[in-house]
Amino acid sequence: MPKERSRTFFNQLKTLIEGWCDRRAVKPLAVLLPAYVAFDGQSDGWKGLLGALKRIQLVPDEVSKPEIVLIAALVRDAERAVYR
Repeated sequence: MPKERSRTFFNQLKTLIEGWCDRRAVKPLAVLLPAYVAFDGQSDGWKGLLGALKRIQLVPDEVSKPEIVLIAALVRDAERAVYR
């Protein structure tokens, strides 16, 4: 993934995490934070983020509609990073 796109990806991801922290949305945080913290920039790190983002799509009860749209875009970006 190009450096600028990667920066945007992680800024958007950070915005999601901060919003969930503010709302105490525990389910999506519990799914995403392990992959986020373990991210190392390698293929396995991207796969971990991709899997976590896909799992969050399965627990939409604590995720807003705009966040679902953003997560779908992040999934596409992560897929590009994994399957490039």
